[in-house]
Amino acid sequence: MDKCTAMDATEMYRIEVQGSVPLEWSDRLGGMQIEQYTAEDGASRSALTGEVVDQAALMGVLGTLYTLQLPLRLVKCVEAPVGSPEDCDTGRRE
Repeated sequence: MDKCTAMDATEMYRIEVQGSVPLEWSDRLGGMQIEQYTAEDGASRSALTGEVVDQAALMGVLGTLYTLQLPLRLVKCVEAPVGSPEDCDTGRRE
C-alpha cells in the first residue's frame, strides 16, 4: 500500500457527475464545494471538491450522489493526506 493512502486518512478529492448538484446540498456532501458547468457536448455537469476525512465519508458522499441519480464521471484523490510525511512521493495520485 502506498504510504500516502490509508482508509482513515483525510484527503482532498475531486468528484465530477453528470447533471446538476444543488448548491444547497454542500452540507449534505461533507461541506464539499460545488461547481456547476456545461461540458463541451452541452451536457450539464457538476464538480465537487473538498477534504474527505476517510473512506467511509467518501462512500457517504458517493451514496448521496447515487440517491440523487447523478452518474459519476470522475472520482480522484488530488492531494496527499492532510499532515502527511514530507517524504511522501509527489503527494498526487491518479
